[in-house]
Amino acid sequence: MKNLLVQFLLFISTVSIANANPTKYLCNGDTNYLYVIFDIEKKSVFAGKSNPHEYFTQTDFRFWHTTSQRNNQTLVRSYIFHKPSGKMSVKSDNIITNGEQMYYYVCAVNQ
Repeated sequence: MKNLLVQFLLFISTVSIANANPTKYLCNGDTNYLYVIFDIEKKSVFAGKSNPHEYFTQTDFRFWHTTSQRNNQTLVRSYIFHKPSGKMSVKSDNIITNGEQMYYYVCAVNQ
């Protein structure tokens, strides 16, 4: 009985440690590759070389938004990641020109 309790506690501690590590995905798109790292504990995401952003969840989806300035233009990007399929879409809006583009990626875990 004591042995069973020790094994159970060891299993629980291993599972807790495994889930605490950030999950890194390599996403392949039509024109480029993108690394996406989800930190479950902090509920934050790193996409490419960006700063961390808070992400939100709904069922199997994770989504977040970013803004950036380039050449006096403001870009707003909306990311939607479907965890079971590993598919991600990025909608990029240019506030000044009202230009809108969609990018699609297929992601796989890359530890």
